[in-house]
Amino acid sequence: MKRSIYRGRKRSRHSSKAPRFWRSLERFHTIGLRLAGFLHQFKTPLHVIQSQVELLLEEENLTEPLRQSLQLIHQNTARLAAQTQVMMEAARGSQKETEIAPVEKLMEEICQAAQTDGRKRNIAIEKEITATSPILMEPVALEGALHNLVNNAIESMPAGGVLKIKTYEAADLNHVGVEIQDTGIGMSRGEMDRIRRPLQTSKKEGTGLGVYITRHILRRHHAHVRWVSKPGAGTKVTVLFPLVKS
Repeated sequence: MKRSIYRGRKRSRHSSKAPRFWRSLERFHTIGLRLAGFLHQFKTPLHVIQSQVELLLEEENLTEPLRQSLQLIHQNTARLAAQTQVMMEAARGSQKETEIAPVEKLMEEICQAAQTDGRKRNIAIEKEITATSPILMEPVALEGALHNLVNNAIESMPAGGVLKIKTYEAADLNHVGVEIQDTGIGMSRGEMDRIRRPLQTSKKEGTGLGVYITRHILRRHHAHVRWVSKPGAGTKVTVLFPLVKS
């Protein structure tokens, strides 16, 4: 029997990476299919909710607390509709709408939504929104990314706790910082590594896409993101955005 001419030959450095490449490609294809299906299914019920809330807001005999609750529902469904549109345009490769503005207004709106959610979960919201320097942003996409980080922090505190949200001018005078810190369950190093990968989640009903999409949006903003966490000691996420040069 002839010996194989390949026996004992070292595998190519590139060929050894080929299976990993194809696995990654298949994973991204799966992500694309999931997102496309989600967006298609999501639009119709979202529009139904929006239209029904708009009809209810036209009623004249609403109590003020009920009116405020309906307005909050309408604001958030409008935000979801806008973010859905952004994701659909991204899938089609459409050009993104950008503007130069401070993160101040964006973070104030996110804090307002967090306070509403926090009251129901016994979570105290401490905010310090001081940064006023402008950055180049895709407003709807960036709001969705930062809102996801805040929502993750809230969900990490099932027994209540404290959520600190802060913006600041970085010491190097070239960046604006956003900090989101919770007193939740925290994560191990292995868990932090997993959440960065698509389709990996520790949530019972999670998709494994939230952090992946958030990091993708922040990369488009040339932002640097850092997670610091310890089991039982909470998590702090720091995002640094480059300032717009005058």
